[in-house]
Amino acid sequence: MMGRVMHHRSPIRLLGYVVALGTILACGGSGSDVAGDHYPLTASVVIVATNRDADNAHFMINAEPFDISNRVVSGATRSRNSLDTWTWDNAGHVRTFNVFVGRGGVVLDNATVDISGDQRMQGYHITASWDGTDLTVGLAR
Repeated sequence: MMGRVMHHRSPIRLLGYVVALGTILACGGSGSDVAGDHYPLTASVVIVATNRDADNAHFMINAEPFDISNRVVSGATRSRNSLDTWTWDNAGHVRTFNVFVGRGGVVLDNATVDISGDQRMQGYHITASWDGTDLTVGLAR
């Protein structure tokens, strides 16, 4: 005689699914502040720096110092989190970041890039490229 197979969902497994879904929505969700549960958002920003120059260069955000942590060797791309964190009050709150490139304690060029709370919530990061003459910055996901 064949019996019916019954599936029993463990409450712990179900809780795990709920927690995973909540984490996905909080980290990669739309950033909407309608429910008020994502903001204020306090986070660092990621910079992906590409050094196309023949010499090493430092890529700094706002008031970061020249440091080994922000040095990119010639011909390389390096990703890192900023040393500081910032707060976005809502999805439309825009923060301006000054990106500097330098060598030997001397700033060679700088540019600014804006990131809204919604863009940060969606995982946008700063891109910076130095060719030895010009610094180009932007946002990417």
